[in-house]
Amino acid sequence: YEELIRCKTGVLIGAATELGAGLGRSRADVSARARYRAFGDKLGLAFQVVDDLLDYLSDPETTGKPVGHDLAEGKVTLPLIAALRQATQSDRKRLRALAGRKRWTKGQWADLRGLIERAGGFEYARQRAATLAAEAKAVLADEKPGPVRRALSLAVDYAVQRDH
Repeated sequence: YEELIRCKTGVLIGAATELGAGLGRSRADVSARARYRAFGDKLGLAFQVVDDLLDYLSDPETTGKPVGHDLAEGKVTLPLIAALRQATQSDRKRLRALAGRKRWTKGQWADLRGLIERAGGFEYARQRAATLAAEAKAVLADEKPGPVRRALSLAVDYAVQRDH
C-alpha cells in the first residue's frame, strides 16, 4: 500500500518540493534539494492516507465526491487493510463481503464503517498519517526558522487535519 501511494502521491509532492528548493536556492545545493524531496515524499504519503480516510468518513457535500468511491473502484486502502489485519475472524469475513461490493445501502455502508472502526482501521490510519507528518516535519528541523519553514510546517498540518 505505501509503495503504491509513494509512487502516486509521494513522488508528485516530493518532486514539487525538490523543484521549489532548486528554484529558491543554488541549484548546486544537492543536499537541500534531497531534504526537500524527502520532506515532500513524507507529506505526500500523509496527505494520501488522510485522503483514504476521507473516502470512508467524509461528507459528500464537503468533498464533492461520494463516499466509498475508491472502494467501489476496487481500491483497497489503509483503513480497510488495517481493519482486515486486526479484525476477528467473523468480522473479517463480513468486512470482505461488504468491501467486495460496488454499491452499498446506507445500512451496509454504516456496517462496513462500524466494522472498520471496531477493528481499529481508522485509528491505525490516523496514527500512520500523524507519524508521516511528524517525519516530514523532522526533515525540516535543520532548516533555519523563517517563513519558508513555517509555511511548509503549516502545509503538513493542513494535510493531516483537513476535512476535504
